[in-house]
Amino acid sequence: MSNIIEELNTYFNEPQKNGEVQNEILGKLSTLLSEQNDKINRLSELSEFPIYNPFPLLRIDYKGYIKYANKSSNILLKFWDVEITEKAPQHILAYLQEVLYIKKSLTFEEFLPYEKKVYSLYFSFEDGLEHINIYAREISESKEIMHNLE
Repeated sequence: MSNIIEELNTYFNEPQKNGEVQNEILGKLSTLLSEQNDKINRLSELSEFPIYNPFPLLRIDYKGYIKYANKSSNILLKFWDVEITEKAPQHILAYLQEVLYIKKSLTFEEFLPYEKKVYSLYFSFEDGLEHINIYAREISESKEIMHNLE
């Protein structure tokens, strides 16, 4: 990119005898803008990935406020009787504090009695971030199989 800036300075500071340099610079700028546009489109696609994830995904800041929840998380939000921007329930805050204290990711289970479902909640700790991601998946069937094997 610094080469392009140098060429632009040359172009604007020296009189041009023909349009070759101008066309070359415009070509390089066009390529640079096209590459930048491709990167923006890729980031946009990646940012939409959590929205379409069939499993619940939530983000909770270190103060315990729910900052993000995809559509699949509605079952948990309903059970916890909270919405995005609200503080997570006490037991989730306790899990959050444990993860922050040991600075490691942990998995907890959540039983939803009215649904008769068990969810595995993976609290993902990443040093340097100001939030915890919670990845959830329903494990009722596997829990039942394990119970029957005992």
